[in-house]
Amino acid sequence: MAMAIALTPAQLAAQSTIALPVADRPLTATLEEVYRVGGAAAEGWGALGLVEQVAFDRAGRLFVFDKDLPRIIVVDPDGSLAREFGRAGEGPGEFISPEGFTVLRDGSAVVYDRSRTAFLVFGPGGDFERQVRIRKPDADAVIRVTGIESAWDGTAVVPTVAVTSGSINVATGEAHTEQGPVERINLKESQARREP
Repeated sequence: MAMAIALTPAQLAAQSTIALPVADRPLTATLEEVYRVGGAAAEGWGALGLVEQVAFDRAGRLFVFDKDLPRIIVVDPDGSLAREFGRAGEGPGEFISPEGFTVLRDGSAVVYDRSRTAFLVFGPGGDFERQVRIRKPDADAVIRVTGIESAWDGTAVVPTVAVTSGSINVATGEAHTEQGPVERINLKESQARREP
């Protein structure tokens, strides 16, 4: 069955045809090294452990999340150390089992700590500001957030990999895992507000 669609002159004028090139063109880039951080022979703050994530703030400072030691190193645009903060421990602003990391537009750093089931928020100067918990679906659930990004408004993070929760029934040995939707997690309050 054929169907005819009538378009107004304004709709027809809004439509345009774009001619695409016949073949793909390879893109090339010339990269210039600005500075180098770390390395096999590095000492002091440049001696890094396991670096899984880095991010920049809007001032061009590089934030290096060293999950192994654990700490966050902030490097100024000229390659010099601005500051470092965070460490292993169970106190406020210390890391037990850090997983995800991002930097908000204002230079605040956010780390997800699986053992706390919470995001740890550090201000632009590196001072610990607050802990924002995620509500577990049940008491035995383990929530993993392995990758997070800053939201456009700088107030929330969006998991780049869906939030995963899981639990094991000790009596039966049955495991249950659940993948959540990609969602915004508002960090303005003490309890994370999840927004699909």
